[in-house]
Amino acid sequence: MIASRNQRFAVLIITSGCFAVLLVLVWKGETNTFDITLRNWALSFNTPTIVAVWEGISFMGSVVVLSSLTFLSMGLFAMRRDWSAVRQIAFAMGGAVGLDTLIKWVVHRPRPEEVYAHTMPASYSFPSGHALYSFMFYLTIAAIVSRQNLGNGIRGFWGSAIVIIVSIGASRIFLGVHYSSDVVGGYLIAAIWLNLVSVLTTVD
Repeated sequence: MIASRNQRFAVLIITSGCFAVLLVLVWKGETNTFDITLRNWALSFNTPTIVAVWEGISFMGSVVVLSSLTFLSMGLFAMRRDWSAVRQIAFAMGGAVGLDTLIKWVVHRPRPEEVYAHTMPASYSFPSGHALYSFMFYLTIAAIVSRQNLGNGIRGFWGSAIVIIVSIGASRIFLGVHYSSDVVGGYLIAAIWLNLVSVLTTVD
């Protein structure tokens, strides 16, 4: 079922409000206790094998992988002369990069203390770029594929995309490179941008 313009606008308002509240809480340090408690709980489950699995999942949301998939998918849609899809992917991912860079610079939240060697990025912690970029890419592709009239198969596609996105977000917490509020912040920013694009470009 395709959401109407009004429904998309309602989601945009709700996600924007949630992000504003989260941003204030992060700035004031109100999420610190919960973030640290959840981080410690997550890390307590780790073994060398589990860490290796989380690293593999996290790699699916890395700049290297998502940049490659972005250009590959744009190339494939360009070969099919689906210029609408090409523009949608470029706009979605380009905006995601800009928002991630801007908000990281504005908030200036330090990273957690490194747990596993060579896993901590040099950038600021809030929001999680892995969460933001994976949300934008995989759901943008799912939305484009939804227009191909694949019937019940599209449910499996959306389900797979959501599982990948949630797993990538969880991997950032279990690897200790992000706080939970960083991941939630990344998802909310992506949801806002995704719905803003929809509201501005969808005609009922």
